[in-house]
Amino acid sequence: MSDHARSADNHHHGAGSGSGSALAAPSTTSTDNDDNGAHRPRLGSYAHALRAKDSEHHHGGGGAAKAGVHFELNDLPMMPSEHDDTGRKSLLRASDGSALSSSSTTAAAAGSNNGAAAAAAAGGTMSSALLAIAEARLDPTRVSHTDPKRALFPQDFKQVYHPLREQSDDSLLSNTSSPSANGAGVIVDLNDPNFDMCSYYVDFVERFFPGRMLGAFVEFRDISFKTMIDAKQTVSTVWSDMLQTLRIRDRPSQVEFTVLDGISGYMEPGDMVAILGGPSCGKTSLIKAIANRLATDRNGTLLINGSPIPENFNRVCGYVAQSDIHTPTLTVRETFEFAAELQLPREMTMEQRNSHIDVILKLLGLEHAANTLVGNALIRGISGGEKKRVTIGVEMLKTPNMLLLDEPTTGLDSAAAFNVLSHVRSIADVGFPCMAALLQPSKELYELFNQVCILSQGQITYFGPRGRVLDYFAGLGLECPEDMNPAEFLAQCCDHPEKFVPPEVSINLSVDFFVTKFRESDIYASLGRRLWKGVAPRDCPPAASIDTFGKYPLQLWSQFKLTLSRALKMQFRDPTSFQARLGRGIITAVLFATVFLQLSDNQRDSRNKLGVITTVVGHMGFLGGTAIPQLLAERDVYLSQRKSKYFQPFAYFLAVNLADLPLLFAEVTLFVVLIYFLVGLNATAAAFFYFFFMCTGSALWSTTYARALSALIPSINLANAIIPSSVVLYFIFNGFLLPPSAIRNFWIWMYWISPMHYSYEGLAMNEFMGRTLECDADELIPPANNPLFNLPFSAGGFNGTQVCPLPTGDAYLGTLGAQLGDTWYHWDIIIIYVYWLVWLFISFFCIKYSREFSTHNPHFEDAESLTRRRALLARKMLERRETDAVFAQNLLDQTQQLMDEGRTASTAAATANSAVVARLQPNQKAFMEFSDLKYDVQAKDENNKVFTKTLLQDINGYVKPGTLVALMGPSGAGKTTLLDVLADRKTSGQTTGSIKINGGPRNVFFKRISGYCEQQDIHFALHTVKEAITFAAMCRLPESISIEEKQARVEKVMYELDMEDIANDLIGTISSGGLSPEQRKRLTIAVELIADPPLLFLDEPTSGLDAFGAALVMSKIRQIAQTGRAVICTIHQPSAEIFGMFDHLLLLKKGGHQVFFGPVGERSALLLAYVKAKFGIEFQHDRNVADWVLDTVCETKEVDCAAQWRESSECRKVKDALASGVCTPDVKPPHFEDAMFATGFRTQLAQVMTRTWLMSWRNPTLFKTRLVTYLFMSLVLGSLFWQLEYNEVGATGRIGMIFFGLVFMAFISQSSMGDILELRAVFYREKASGTYRASAMSISLLLCEYPFHVVYLVCFVVPFYWMTNLSTEAGSFFFFLLIFFVTYLCANTFAQTVAVYSANQAVANVIAPTFSTFFFLLAGFLIPIESMSWIWRWFAYCNYMVYAVESLALNEFQGKAFVCDRSDAIPIYNPYNYTEVNYFCRMNDGQDILNAFDLKDRKWGDFGILLGYYAGLSLLVILGMRFYSALKR
Repeated sequence: MSDHARSADNHHHGAGSGSGSALAAPSTTSTDNDDNGAHRPRLGSYAHALRAKDSEHHHGGGGAAKAGVHFELNDLPMMPSEHDDTGRKSLLRASDGSALSSSSTTAAAAGSNNGAAAAAAAGGTMSSALLAIAEARLDPTRVSHTDPKRALFPQDFKQVYHPLREQSDDSLLSNTSSPSANGAGVIVDLNDPNFDMCSYYVDFVERFFPGRMLGAFVEFRDISFKTMIDAKQTVSTVWSDMLQTLRIRDRPSQVEFTVLDGISGYMEPGDMVAILGGPSCGKTSLIKAIANRLATDRNGTLLINGSPIPENFNRVCGYVAQSDIHTPTLTVRETFEFAAELQLPREMTMEQRNSHIDVILKLLGLEHAANTLVGNALIRGISGGEKKRVTIGVEMLKTPNMLLLDEPTTGLDSAAAFNVLSHVRSIADVGFPCMAALLQPSKELYELFNQVCILSQGQITYFGPRGRVLDYFAGLGLECPEDMNPAEFLAQCCDHPEKFVPPEVSINLSVDFFVTKFRESDIYASLGRRLWKGVAPRDCPPAASIDTFGKYPLQLWSQFKLTLSRALKMQFRDPTSFQARLGRGIITAVLFATVFLQLSDNQRDSRNKLGVITTVVGHMGFLGGTAIPQLLAERDVYLSQRKSKYFQPFAYFLAVNLADLPLLFAEVTLFVVLIYFLVGLNATAAAFFYFFFMCTGSALWSTTYARALSALIPSINLANAIIPSSVVLYFIFNGFLLPPSAIRNFWIWMYWISPMHYSYEGLAMNEFMGRTLECDADELIPPANNPLFNLPFSAGGFNGTQVCPLPTGDAYLGTLGAQLGDTWYHWDIIIIYVYWLVWLFISFFCIKYSREFSTHNPHFEDAESLTRRRALLARKMLERRETDAVFAQNLLDQTQQLMDEGRTASTAAATANSAVVARLQPNQKAFMEFSDLKYDVQAKDENNKVFTKTLLQDINGYVKPGTLVALMGPSGAGKTTLLDVLADRKTSGQTTGSIKINGGPRNVFFKRISGYCEQQDIHFALHTVKEAITFAAMCRLPESISIEEKQARVEKVMYELDMEDIANDLIGTISSGGLSPEQRKRLTIAVELIADPPLLFLDEPTSGLDAFGAALVMSKIRQIAQTGRAVICTIHQPSAEIFGMFDHLLLLKKGGHQVFFGPVGERSALLLAYVKAKFGIEFQHDRNVADWVLDTVCETKEVDCAAQWRESSECRKVKDALASGVCTPDVKPPHFEDAMFATGFRTQLAQVMTRTWLMSWRNPTLFKTRLVTYLFMSLVLGSLFWQLEYNEVGATGRIGMIFFGLVFMAFISQSSMGDILELRAVFYREKASGTYRASAMSISLLLCEYPFHVVYLVCFVVPFYWMTNLSTEAGSFFFFLLIFFVTYLCANTFAQTVAVYSANQAVANVIAPTFSTFFFLLAGFLIPIESMSWIWRWFAYCNYMVYAVESLALNEFQGKAFVCDRSDAIPIYNPYNYTEVNYFCRMNDGQDILNAFDLKDRKWGDFGILLGYYAGLSLLVILGMRFYSALKR
């Protein structure tokens, strides 16, 4: 859009609508073809300004010449939107673009400097072309959709548009001889100067979507959406939840919350609608409602071309979500190719699709990143702004009839945001209507839209033409300030009228007032008439006929091939997951094999082989659980693309399951080959392949089982608890712990449905069936030292006879209760694959019907609360105005006094401002100086070679007390990097240069005098707002300040940041509900402000905020600076109001080069003077200064602006100031006598422990989940091993139960890793800020959960202890409880240790189960220690579970006598008389079972070792929290 047109638009806003019918002012978008030809530089950029200057030089500044400015199809006024058709037609039909010429003339009279007036005058015929299109679309006399003059179809568009367009000198459509033209003669290369966006889109639709109209008529009437939320914000605790569960206390009541209330409006071809409003106004919900993406049903009517939502709505509507969800392991081009192949017509050739992709990539400035992975938190990829452009591009790619965008400019700098939406404007010009929800749009971004929809608290307060909106609100008494961006005014005026009218008046301007006034207006009446008549023409055809354009462009087979190709790339391009899976398989196999190295066929090793088989079965069963993080990450992408109808669920289901097979086969093959031959299992080909296919089948059902449940479980914490716990049940009933003959009748069904039973039984039969077992001399029974050994049979002896207890494999299998015979041998493996098929079937339905898990729980206020809040805001506004007035008057008086003394005005003003700082104590001041700063990091190129990359080069500057310094620059300039370097937050890279604080080097006390507000708002979800601020106050304010004074400061900060009404609200999370993004940002700032630091760093404090929130936050920061604090702040897209608050500006360009540093001056005078002197261009005050400077200085390629700065006198002045020092003599480098921390360790520990306790106490869901899991498993164990007898079966059952109880406890303790990983982000922030010692956090983590541990252990141990008939002696019971408790502490602390040292959740999920497998495998139960190979025997003595098993077994079996009947005994026949037989019992007392497992008599010694193990792990946690950081900055 030209600046002239904008000026005309502004003129129109102020002029009113004399005849009662106003036309939206012309809006144009100009395009220069830069190096890649893809970007649309904003008007006012350096290139445009120089061309304008040349044009003025040659043509007198405003003639009809066209030289110097490239004018394209998009440099045309937007389609008028006024509902008065007569008025529109009279202006639209002005000949030769007279309407545009008139606008241009008006703009020229306003003094614009960019030459657009000359261009517009020369481009009059082009204006006529698009004006004719607008007229043809909107002429109400043409009611037939077949009338070509309506220009709703490509051929109609061309017939109206081409004749006028081809009269232009540029003739963009007639250059068919261009080598970059396609077969239809339309330019497809953006680098070609004749490329025309509109012509390209029209031609594309005509060629590949025959019969489809350009755009759609969309009308929505009385759209309403409601949900249930808590009526009152309550903080639930374990105790309150228990009372509510027991029905002693009522649960919090819920109320119906109206998200959207009676929203009506429309879009028609050519429209571009901006949705504006404050936080929680319903912007996102309205976009989702129109896109048919709401999770629950909405009320109201939504019509597309006069008909209900068609079945192929996904082909009609393009939806750009707020979040950027993509496959991280695909490149940008592959992401586009995947979307193109699934969304574009199947008739398109690959060359045509690739050509279309190239156009979109260049349009969005993504050509340079086409071959870069999209990436995520673990995989390095493109930037956040580039991801947003990918999200937009994917929807633009499929060329929908309408485009809906939810905050499309989030994460983009102002230039990129304008570039993207100017292309969207071009699409709208073709006919495709667009609607966008905007957060902080710039003025020129706002002027791309022709319709405006304003929402407030879910209600519509305006819907109509942009050209009338300011006049409408002016009629209500709310005038847009002259120097304010209209978009910012409109976004705030309904929610915060106190900014624009006297506070006493604003109290009465409620939302209902605005809603009522709008419904009484003529604009609303016109809207109602339009909707009553119907927006679409009579007999309007569908936007895209379902017969021609089905829901899915491709057939199922093609969808499957594409999704399979993508799934394979996902598998093999994630090096972390790929290497972790194969590495885990190899390491586990080597471990198993070397522990059970080369087992023989004797009795002892036969039992050890069963241990191998059990371990293998367990490993394969738990295999799927390790993929939970990956499965949940895939689910988000799948749900997003399923809604967009990329593919049918069945195609995706087949693809992902088939894609799993290669890696799964590789993992299983490596595992089986390594373990099978190293262990020495049955060395026949048939047995090997049976083992291989049984393991493969077990791995298949396990991964499919995990995939099915992962589709239904909302969070990773629940998935990590539920999926492994359910597999544990299968494992218990596999037949190893108890043979089926010993399982009670009420549990035997579980044995038969457990897939692990069949894999265990099949592998056991594969190893032992039909084989002869051996006996070593010490394995023959009875042993020679038995007293009855040499007695005759008649005397009850054995006459020296010894036999092998289990001479054959079949006999051994008989003791296991295996179903012998070839039939069951084959059925076992068949059943495993049947299980896989069954879970495949189940997982398909889980995937097909899975849904998003999201909640809507905003802060709820009733009408009375809203009235009170509005009155409070009005009172605050008066107080702030009075305070500002007093402050300004004092400064004015001091300045006048100094001028009376003979000083100049500038000197007097500077001296008056310095007086404020001078009143501060020396320890309240902070001077920061930085010179010759350079920051390098190690990076890898495309060939994976390491090289040094410089992110910051030769940066110089300073910040003084009382100044607010802005760090600005485009994306990639290094703003946050510089802020991190200055704030000492970098954990990697090399910094050179000088950084001084108060004249000295930055020292260890730097944290005490500085505060850092990070861009990400990181807080504990279960803290309230007031508690979070109070915690910071108690830890960061000195001990010399009383608790009462600290609490008073907390109240003051909350008052100043308007947080009183949310003081007792839980912070929550974005996904689960809680504070809004704007409220979180204010809390982040409050937490730092409470410490009252002399030096404050803020990283994009306005990011994610609406205009009011941004202004509120920055005004508070400005006030902080005015009290004498030094403030440095990165800023992304500052409004004119916000930019005017800064004193100094440090400007960077891409590559980390400095291009300016110095005072901005009154109304940016000093900054603009520098730009004019060095670049020869002058600001015309028609744009936001910040945006203009970024365009003219940072983005220019014509001039080396960094070299200009280095050679400037301003740069020399800065360096001279740094050389002489900016710090005053009375200020010394920071030093504190007491400590590096503001408070003592006891205070810190008390505060941190209290908070850590609250985090657990306020999480009843987690408490109940863990409690129920422990109690349920205890009851399962107790009932499974019900009332065991003291015989051989009971002895093995007891030790098996003890072992499994310990293993279960170790695995379930791993859920505590999530707690550590969740709080780690907050800990890193607080640790960097010097809030407390790291040891305070680590000790609180170790101690605070003790009460919960006791409850869990009692609920787990007590039931199964007494149910299973363990020792009834009190001493034995309490010792059993004690050992279990200490072992639980060891397991829990081990999980915490893994979490502390792991880079992320995925790594922790691999490390913890792998080590836990080591522990239970080498615990002495599956294989006695003496039977282990020498390679791992040493590790057994480092394993805490060895001592737990040993001490518990000693506690249970020492001194116990066993009962042995003939069913348990082994018959010994007289070799000389087979009629004589005596029976030998292998287990006569407890010592026999202890000897069988090689357990030593060191009961209390084991307890001491366990305590030492716990102490060692606790020390590792403390050291890890102190010295290790997974945060890489």
